[in-house]
Amino acid sequence: LIASPGDRVPVEVTLAMAEGGTAVVTASFRVPRGWLGPQDLVVRGGEERYRYRARSLDQLIARLNGGEHPDDLVLEGLGRTRLRPQDFIVRGQEGFTILVVR
Repeated sequence: LIASPGDRVPVEVTLAMAEGGTAVVTASFRVPRGWLGPQDLVVRGGEERYRYRARSLDQLIARLNGGEHPDDLVLEGLGRTRLRPQDFIVRGQEGFTILVVR
C-alpha cells in the first residue's frame, strides 16, 4: 500500500468466528505529516491479563477497566493505537506495511 502524508488509510479486518461465519471491522488511519518510508500496521487481539497486584478494590477496578482486554481488536500503526471492543474474544495477529511517499 502506498500513501502520502495527510492521506487516510482505510483498514478492513475480517474476523473468522469460532462458531462459523465472519465479522467485518473497519477503521482508518491518517498518515501524519512529515512521516516517510515504510510504516508497519499491526492488527491483533487484545492482551489477556491474569494477574493483578492492587492495593485496594478501587485500584483493581481501575486496572481491569483500563487498557486492552481480550475482547478488543487492536490496530497499531502510524503512531497510534486504536481499540475496537468486540462481543467475543479476539485472537491472532496480522500486519502489513504502508509505504509513505511524497
